[in-house]
Amino acid sequence: MNALKPLLISLAGWLNRNQQLVLEYLQEEVKARKEQLGKKPGSTDDQRRRLAAKAQKLWRDRLRRFASIVSPKTLMEWHRRLIARKYDGRSHLSPGGPNTPQVTSDS
Repeated sequence: MNALKPLLISLAGWLNRNQQLVLEYLQEEVKARKEQLGKKPGSTDDQRRRLAAKAQKLWRDRLRRFASIVSPKTLMEWHRRLIARKYDGRSHLSPGGPNTPQVTSDS
């Protein structure tokens, strides 16, 4: 029995963490719905970002069972866009083109 104890503790911890991720996603979904009450349908960019961040931590089969606002495919697409925007490098660019040497004509 002592040999199984660490395995059972690890399994219980993993199950607890997985359930916690589901709860965090559902809480975020409820928060987004409450924000939408009395407003036109649709999600804001901030709501999409928050839901995508929570959904990314869950397995797709879990999302299929629990996600009710949008499909798991949509959530994963939102997450891909979020990551692409984060790492696109545009925030590091300065406006305008590169500096070019000025050409003067002596005629």
